[in-house]
Amino acid sequence: MPHAVLRKAQSQLLEILMVMIILTILIAAVIIGVTYFSDTATIRANQERQQEQARQSVETLRTRTELRCPDHVQQTAVCVDAHRAHRLAELIKQNNDLRDTYFSLFGQTTLTINPIHPDNPPVTIYNETQQNRSQLVLRSPITYYNATTQTKHLAVLKTTLNI
Repeated sequence: MPHAVLRKAQSQLLEILMVMIILTILIAAVIIGVTYFSDTATIRANQERQQEQARQSVETLRTRTELRCPDHVQQTAVCVDAHRAHRLAELIKQNNDLRDTYFSLFGQTTLTINPIHPDNPPVTIYNETQQNRSQLVLRSPITYYNATTQTKHLAVLKTTLNI
């Protein structure tokens, strides 16, 4: 009889040990899953916020009178005057107050206009990004107006945002 009781106690102890091991594994899996999904949700929310900030930069640029095409030019969604863009880029580099104003509007962003046709060099209007940080890049089609020739061309506004 003592052997039967001892074996029964031993098997019950083994069952309890197995249940505890299984519960520990399940609890660890739940903790890892919750941590992973909360991190993923946070990353996704940050990416959406940054994309919205980049879109907001394009919208802000569209409404800036110092870059907008003249009133007599038929307006499209975003129309940037080439001469004004070049002049503003120079002024921002030279004038700290103007740079501060644009920093309050765009923050850690780089705004570059890349004309597609004709082949003109890109114009970086505003540049406040740091190379050692992750970046989000948003490209938007715009109309690039040349007042000298009174022609409109397709260009891409590249908004690079530090993450």
